[in-house]
Amino acid sequence: MRVFLAAASAASLLSVPAAASATIINIDAAVSGCDFSHCAGNHVPPGTVINTVLTPTQITLGAGSYTVTNANGLPGANPAFAAWNYNKIGANWLWSFMAINDSNLTVLLDSLPDSGIAVVGTQAAAAAQPAAVNYVGHFTLAQTATIDFVTEDWLPSDNLGGVSLDVQLDGRAAPGVPEPASWALMISGFAIVGSALRRRRKVVAA
Repeated sequence: MRVFLAAASAASLLSVPAAASATIINIDAAVSGCDFSHCAGNHVPPGTVINTVLTPTQITLGAGSYTVTNANGLPGANPAFAAWNYNKIGANWLWSFMAINDSNLTVLLDSLPDSGIAVVGTQAAAAAQPAAVNYVGHFTLAQTATIDFVTEDWLPSDNLGGVSLDVQLDGRAAPGVPEPASWALMISGFAIVGSALRRRRKVVAA
């Protein structure tokens, strides 16, 4: 029994999750967006298939659960991308974006449904909205995928600014998809148990 307890303890120590990694995403609203039917300021629920993605900011992420927050003020975030404007005459500012799986153009995350994120008169007012400042969104990947981050507009040519995001791995594997580190830890645990049992058999034989 002591052998199994020791092995279990060792495996539990090995399985402490590593610190979550973070990536800063800067989406340039002057070039980024998607087709009119899905990127005209309407909520697009996760699972919706987009027809066209325009010049996204792309990142490849492994399987797991991710948290997305406003990166304004963090190192690596573009200070001009606190919020974006879809009209260069200086009105109609909005803080919004979408995360889309590039392989099948399926929406993973749409920022617009968050209460308090609204069209306002200036970029400063858009960036200062509590729902934008404290924004938290989540999505989960079952396998490694390239993610397209776009601002939520169908005509980027009249935009200014952009959106900076902080994308962090939660440290939780996607349901039913063990992380490579988890497999390594399980194998290590079995190896420890097997080694301990072999040593015990030798002692009994002696």
